[in-house]
Amino acid sequence: PTDRSGELLDIAMKAMATDPKDRYAGVEDFQGAIGKYRSHLQSVSLSTRAAEDLAEAKQNRDYKAYAQALFGFVEASELWDANRDARDGVEETTLAYADTALQNGDYDLGASLLDEKDPRHADLYKKIKRAERERNTRQQRLKTAKRLAVSLVVLLLIEAIGASIVIQGKANEATAARGV
Repeated sequence: PTDRSGELLDIAMKAMATDPKDRYAGVEDFQGAIGKYRSHLQSVSLSTRAAEDLAEAKQNRDYKAYAQALFGFVEASELWDANRDARDGVEETTLAYADTALQNGDYDLGASLLDEKDPRHADLYKKIKRAERERNTRQQRLKTAKRLAVSLVVLLLIEAIGASIVIQGKANEATAARGV
């Protein structure tokens, strides 16, 4: 008995099973299991590297590191679909990457990483969409305020020109009245 787990330990435990029915049927089956394990090592190695990239990304909030981690976990999953660390890593990286995008105001990036129909993504997706709507509302208000300011400046210029014309006319009348 051991508290450790893993694919290689499972192979060893099956090879050493006390009941012959629970063991590999023959040497070829045992070798095949070892061969599969060796092919899975690349997936495990990719997952390990991706986990390091994810830790760096979380620490530095670095998009490049998030992208590398996500790529590594996806590749590891494709090499060996039973790699739980890779599958879990894809999910963890996706959520952390999208959350970082939300914190940085990169709402399009954050939303593009998530699947709104996935219940694990739903809350974060809603937060991103809400923040995006708020940003758009602020931008629309700013545009409206700018238009209003420009309109007021134009109106003041028109008033100033009108007042200047009226003053010039009164000045001309005064000059003409003095000259008579």
